[in-house]
Amino acid sequence: MARPPASSEDRERERRRLRRAALEIYREGGVAAVTVRAVTKRAGVSSGTLYNFIPSVTELLRSLYLEPIRRAGERLADGVDAHPDPGERIRALLTEYVSFMRRFPEIHRGVLLFVRPASIDPPEVRPPTEIPFFRHLRDAIDEGIRTGAIDSPGTSPDDRAMLIWASLHGALALPVNVDGSDIDPDGALADAMVAHLVAGLRVG
Repeated sequence: MARPPASSEDRERERRRLRRAALEIYREGGVAAVTVRAVTKRAGVSSGTLYNFIPSVTELLRSLYLEPIRRAGERLADGVDAHPDPGERIRALLTEYVSFMRRFPEIHRGVLLFVRPASIDPPEVRPPTEIPFFRHLRDAIDEGIRTGAIDSPGTSPDDRAMLIWASLHGALALPVNVDGSDIDPDGALADAMVAHLVAGLRVG
């Protein structure tokens, strides 16, 4: 007799079990240690079972950090509502981004500084506007240019938002990637970059 199909509750319970196993392995050995074989052995299931509930190891890895990122997106939205002035909104967004990376160093190092090895399938490519931080930053820049609160250097709001994001990302990444050098002894580089980027907007 065929087994009845799993209910939505059963499927979610199985996904949680697989995510727990992946998280334990990640904490023990980092991203590279999270393989199909390791996760299925830890969870006590077959590889076929894993693929029945989660499309790929890449998606399983993504699921480990989606919840804190979702909560961060909600905080960003609250910040947007709290700052009608586009210049102050941009400052708040950049400050919250830095704060998030400091609160979640595992996500900073394991996700945003992660260089995907060739053995792991690439994730589905999505537009950056699906990322709340980028979308709110782009929208604030666009509003500031339209209202005259922010100087327009001739680049699009999308390009300008990407340049600002890349600059802040670099300020956060450099002390980690070059940790053998005395680059950011007091941990203030990212805060200084926020001030520099906001000043560069020439907010009126």
